[in-house]
Amino acid sequence: MDVRGQIEKDAKEFAVEFTPRRNRPQENFDYEIAYVAGAKQLKIYIAEFVRRVDFEIGEPKGEFEQGQKDGLFWLMDHVTDLFGENTEE
Repeated sequence: MDVRGQIEKDAKEFAVEFTPRRNRPQENFDYEIAYVAGAKQLKIYIAEFVRRVDFEIGEPKGEFEQGQKDGLFWLMDHVTDLFGENTEE
């Protein structure tokens, strides 16, 4: 997947979908909606990347591979925390 191409494609779609006042100034809420939509899409990209790397590595054969997987899952945990989705204490 060409991430830059996908991000540019999504950016155009978000601009159309989340800027409803094309002929008037946008309000703060409009930008909030667009920001959250972009953040959610980034979360999808990260989750897909983590899934693909996890599949590629499979069962870690050493500390390096285990460290890579741990780091990716750490990233995913923190991204879901930003969205308030981790309820574990």
